[in-house]
Formats: sequence, structure tokens, C-alpha cells
Amino acid sequence: DRFANAVSLILLNEKTSFESFERMKGNFLDQILASQFSASDLINKGKYTGLDLSQPYHVIVIDYKKRKITLEEEFLKQEKILETTFRYFNENKQNILVSQRDGNLILFVSKEMEKNSNIYNEMKVFWDHLMGKYPKSDFKFGISKEGFDITAVATHYEEAVIALRMATGQKIVLFQSLGIVGVLISGKNITGIKMVAEQELGPLNKFKEPKVLELLK
Repeated sequence: DRFANAVSLILLNEKTSFESFERMKGNFLDQILASQFSASDLINKGKYTGLDLSQPYHVIVIDYKKRKITLEEEFLKQEKILETTFRYFNENKQNILVSQRDGNLILFVSKEMEKNSNIYNEMKVFWDHLMGKYPKSDFKFGISKEGFDITAVATHYEEAVIALRMATGQKIVLFQSLGIVGVLISGKNITGIKMVAEQELGPLNKFKEPKVLELLK
């Protein structure tokens, strides 16, 4: 009995330590989203989490259909899904950042941690895992376009949120798949429209440049 109790305590301590570290990493993601530091500061701080923040990345926002449950039940469910997310990526040896905002999960996945070359396929595998764990839930994912500037994470978060809003008939939506019409339908979001304009028009979006003006004549 003593041995069993000792093992249980060790496992509990390991679980608590692991989850505490993951939540600390989540707090770091909140700081990145708040644009509190310069790129060099973020890259240096990222080393303490084992991440190279100079690498390209994606931001994923995950929502699940919430039934009419009490606040306590909702909190417990969010905690379970958060723990499942921690465990899934840890077991797959993928070091990512996970946080929560507005009842949704936020994932920061750097390119070096993507096992598949396609982020959509990567998230589809995770979606399948979540549905296996919580079959009564309805998970939906919004995925940003690939980011290259760590100080622009907040912008890519907004892209993922816009993609999530458009996930009506689909479970996983990529921001770059929306097109300008999708954002216009999703709401009068000027920032969102500008994002898609940049995605669709590329260099032509810089209307004030002489070369671009020539192309538009």
C-alpha cells in the first residue's frame, strides 16, 4: 500500500508539474498576443519554452458546440479539453503553445513542430482525436495563414477567428480558403476585409506605389 501510494504521489507530482509548465507556456502565448515585447525579446524568451520563434508558424482557434450546461460544468469541460490538448501534443513530441480566450482554445504551432507538410492535415488528425475523446461535442477549427513575423501573431489570431466564424458547414477552415466574399459575408469587419485583400491581391494591395498604379491602369 505504501509503495502504491508513493507511486501515486510521484505520478500526481509529475502531472501537476507538466500541466503547470504548459500553463506557463500558455501565459507566454498571451503575452505574444498582447504584443508586449519586441521580436528579439520574444525569440529569446521562446528559448525557455524550447521553441524557436524565428520559425514560420500557424495560429489555430478551436471552438466546440456548447450545450446548455452550468458554468461549473462548462469550466470542467474546458479544463478536460485543455488537458487533452496538452497530452496529445506532448505524446506526439510536438512542442506548441496553448492558451484560452473567449471560451476557445488557441494553438500556436511553429513550422518545425508540424509533422505533416500540410497544417490542415495536421489539425484534421487532432480533430479526429478530440472527437474520439468527446463524441458529443462539435469541434470547429479556424486556421490562420502561415506567419513569418512573431510580432504579428495577434493579426494571425484574428485570421483564425475569421476562419472559425465561417466554419458553418465545415469542421476545419483555412483563412486563405475564404476569399474576399467569405469575409464580406461574415460581417462588416474592416480589419478582416483588409486581411483578405492582402491575401488575394498580394503586392497589388499597395495601391500607392507607382508600379502598382501602372498595373491597375
